[in-house]
Amino acid sequence: MPLTASLHAYRLAHKTYWEISRESLLRHAGPKEALDSLTMLSDFWLEFFDYVGAVLAESHAVEEGLNFAQNTRAYVRLIDDLLRGRESVDAEARRLRTFCGIRPGSPMAVAVARPFPSGNGKAIDLDVMRRSLVRLVQQVLPSAVFGRLVDIRDHEVTVIVSSEAD
Repeated sequence: MPLTASLHAYRLAHKTYWEISRESLLRHAGPKEALDSLTMLSDFWLEFFDYVGAVLAESHAVEEGLNFAQNTRAYVRLIDDLLRGRESVDAEARRLRTFCGIRPGSPMAVAVARPFPSGNGKAIDLDVMRRSLVRLVQQVLPSAVFGRLVDIRDHEVTVIVSSEAD
C-alpha cells in the first residue's frame, strides 16, 4: 500500500476515534468531566496516531530501500554468489545481504518457481504472473521475520530465504 494511502487511512481512523469518543462522552458525562476527558483523549489519540504514522513511514522507507536494492547489479551478484554456495567478496553485496536480513552463516532455503502456460489454451501474460509471484512471496515472507532475496531470472522466480526463528 502506498505511504500516502496508509497515512490517509490513519488520519481517517484518528478522526473516527475522536468523533466516537466525543459523542460517547457528551452523552454519558457532565460538561466538566466530558471536557477533561476529551482533552485527555485528544492528547492520547494525537500521540498514538503520530507514533503509528512514524512507524509506518519508517517501514515504507525500508521497503523502498529494498525495492531500490533489488534493481542493482550488487543484488544480482549477491544472489549469484549465494546460489553458487560462496560468500560474496563484493562489499556492496555483503551490505545488501545484511540489509535484506540474511546473516552470514545462517541457514538458507532456495526456491525456484516457473509459471507454465495455461492448460486450457487461454493466453496468459507470464511476465505479469512472475511479478505477481514475487509480490506474493514478499507478502507471505514478511521482512520482520525472514531475510529474503527475490529475483526474476531466466523466466523463473528465484527466492533465497533465511530466518533465525524456529
